[in-house]
Amino acid sequence: FLAAELGEPVARYHAGLPQDERKAVQDRFITGVCRVIVATSGFGKRIDKPDIRSVIHALVPDSPETYLEEVSCAGLDGLPSTCTMVVIPRQDRGVRECLLKRETITSAHLDMIFGKVQTLGHEGGGAIRLEAEDAFLPLLVISHLQDLGSVELLECGSEGVALRVTGPLTEAVFSEARRRLLEHEQKRRERFKRMLTYVNRRNTCRRRYLLRCLGEPLRSRPEPCCSTC
Repeated sequence: FLAAELGEPVARYHAGLPQDERKAVQDRFITGVCRVIVATSGFGKRIDKPDIRSVIHALVPDSPETYLEEVSCAGLDGLPSTCTMVVIPRQDRGVRECLLKRETITSAHLDMIFGKVQTLGHEGGGAIRLEAEDAFLPLLVISHLQDLGSVELLECGSEGVALRVTGPLTEAVFSEARRRLLEHEQKRRERFKRMLTYVNRRNTCRRRYLLRCLGEPLRSRPEPCCSTC
């Protein structure tokens, strides 16, 4: 549909595509064979192309920091470029909050993961099988346990994660991991609130607000600056 409307080739890019197909899409885009890509957020992080003229978001990002990272690929050659966010009131917020809820770890989930890790502790190490759609949360827990010096992540693949126990797996360690996970969750929700504030701004400079989220001042205001200036 989009290719027919634009009258030129359009490619898609997402993590579910085979690696060689993803690379082919990247190469076509970088060389200019295909100028329009419909992609998930990971695409821009892997692209070094100076003349991207437009970045369009079809969903409100999860934070100002994420948004800035995703639009930073535009206009690297110094020429004017536009970044547009398509916002559907209430629906966008509902979708993002649903995603945040899906990525929120519950006490029952934590207890299950801690139990599996503790079993590995008795065995000196081993593998934990993860379902692909649920892999994010266990990996988040494991990353905190690794930061606390209790485990080392050796390998992560389709069959699960291989761990080596490197320190104590006591209740105190698990309690600290719980505290860090709760703090992580609170920060994620605070960042999304800041993103909603950006979206709902009507009378003040959007560029200034984004820079303030990063702790930086607005040193210059180009023309045009943003949709409210």
